[in-house]
Amino acid sequence: MNYTKIIVLDDDPTGSQTVHGCLLLTRWDVATLREARLDQAPLFFVLTNTRGMEAKRAADITREVCHNLSQALDELKQKEQAINPILVSRSDSTLRSHSPAATGSFNRLNIDVVISTFNSTDALQNSSKNKLWAF
Repeated sequence: MNYTKIIVLDDDPTGSQTVHGCLLLTRWDVATLREARLDQAPLFFVLTNTRGMEAKRAADITREVCHNLSQALDELKQKEQAINPILVSRSDSTLRSHSPAATGSFNRLNIDVVISTFNSTDALQNSSKNKLWAF
């Protein structure tokens, strides 16, 4: 069955504190991400804790999450358990200029919808590969 699952990458625990009834992953290995797909909630959070890190380290972690997520989604598709993922970046790391490096990792994913939410009053919108990026 193919259904929508919202996957939220969060750079600190404040976003996940505002919701309940969904998984909060603190690790992002392929098996854990694949298992999260089976949860009944329409979304799950991946807590990266990258907010206080240097940009390079934050980008490396985001790339690792995206790589593992891509692999997990491909494996599920091969098993005919595919989902329609919506990836949400709930990151305040733009305050430390992490967003370009982090969101660049999202282009590697075969996901149609990516939503980036940032704590900023200035917004720049850009579209690439049929995706709308809001900064």
